[in-house]
Amino acid sequence: MTPGRRRRYGGKLALAAVIVLIALWCAYWYAASRVAEVGIDRVVAAFSAGGRQLTCSDAGMNGFPLTLDLHCTGGKLAAAENGISAGLDGLTVSALLYQPGHVEASLAAPFVLDAPHLGVALTASWAGAALRVDAGLDGLQGAAGTLDGFTLDQTGDSPRLPFRHVVAKHAFLTTGAASSEDYRVDAAATGIVIERIDGTSLPPLSVDLGLLAEKFGTAIGTDPRKTLAAWAAKGGALHVEHLTLIAGPTSVQASGTLNLASSGLFSGTLTLRTVGINQLPALAETLAPGSGDKVAQLVGAMSAFMKPVPGAPDGTREMMLLVQNGVVFAGMLPLGAIPPLKL
Repeated sequence: MTPGRRRRYGGKLALAAVIVLIALWCAYWYAASRVAEVGIDRVVAAFSAGGRQLTCSDAGMNGFPLTLDLHCTGGKLAAAENGISAGLDGLTVSALLYQPGHVEASLAAPFVLDAPHLGVALTASWAGAALRVDAGLDGLQGAAGTLDGFTLDQTGDSPRLPFRHVVAKHAFLTTGAASSEDYRVDAAATGIVIERIDGTSLPPLSVDLGLLAEKFGTAIGTDPRKTLAAWAAKGGALHVEHLTLIAGPTSVQASGTLNLASSGLFSGTLTLRTVGINQLPALAETLAPGSGDKVAQLVGAMSAFMKPVPGAPDGTREMMLLVQNGVVFAGMLPLGAIPPLKL
């Protein structure tokens, strides 16, 4: 075969290979879309079997050739037997076919929940809400979500919801592998303002959380309880890098290491650092009327174990907490309990 003929033959082979790859990718996209359609049909059927109705005013699937995009506009969920209804303006879910297991979702406001027999009527809105999930053969590996410009209004008369208006400037949650053995969770919410039914508002709130689960593995798995139980069997070391609550002029921060036992209870030590702890009784009274005196007694007892922190701002005090089988102690004084995990 002459060089010219070899080049032409090689070109034809390359073209044939490209055509085959394109055909295979089209088949892959079609198969993925069919699987998604079957899954959606099963979800809708499951709701219908339970006496509920799940509908979208407009729904569709597109994204060919690189993604599989599902959208639902005007989504509604209704339960005829108890009159509960919920509506979401829009939901878009996008799966990257070239990165299996990676799914992204965005939600369009508002979300409306109405349960007349419970006296619940809620309307939530936001400037932006997004979620990313990564999964593999070993199950859920990680997730990340953000929420900006969130507001929640309550117009019902349920005594279970003692607020009228809630605002959160920004919130996020991320989970994922920190190394080949460790897993971490980070979360925060800032600019939280809660208006009570009587029109009074709580001090602005912020929370910040950073946890590292040592030797947890790189995935939560398909059975989170089984994964937690296996982690507990290896010692269940949880490093609380920071757990901070700020309420107006008062802040409380905890850090340390806890170990999870097979019983689901934590044990270990934590360092508790506070600023403006004397303001806690007034804050507690605002949050739960009638609790101020009890919190004042607790603060008085804790103060005996607290010491000023050198070099820190005035009013900053610190103490060690001992956690034994879920019970938190300041010295010999029990302060409360950490609920057990169900393993």
